[in-house]
Amino acid sequence: MTEDEQKALRALLREEINAAVYASEQRLGGQLGQLDQRVGRLDQRVGGLDQRVGGLAEGLGRLDQRVEGLDQRVGGLADGLGRLDQRMGGLDQHVGGLSLPDSFLDVHEMKTQVNAPFICSIQKRREKSHPRADRWNSKQFFRSHA
Repeated sequence: MTEDEQKALRALLREEINAAVYASEQRLGGQLGQLDQRVGRLDQRVGGLDQRVGGLAEGLGRLDQRVEGLDQRVGGLADGLGRLDQRMGGLDQHVGGLSLPDSFLDVHEMKTQVNAPFICSIQKRREKSHPRADRWNSKQFFRSHA
């Protein structure tokens, strides 16, 4: 092989190598462009997620406030139940003479026993204040107010 042929072969190889390198650069450039687009879309999605997380954080803050309010209300209810329990203890002492009912009829009977003096006192006051009160049927009065 002559020196001119070697130079021509080297020149041909350089052109082929340069073309291959150029093609590789083009492919890499295209792939980098696609990666840039994907990164851009990911940035947008991450931004949307950040906004959603911010909204969730605000919602959690409001939820915490509601829970604190409910805790306060439950505390107030617990205090009220304590006071009610004390009152029930006093009521048990006051009504200590009555026995516990065995059935619904016993409960009605107890109610009548407890309400009868109250109803009688109302009826007596009504008789004093109204001259025609003697016309009232006491059974009818008790049925309507028992």
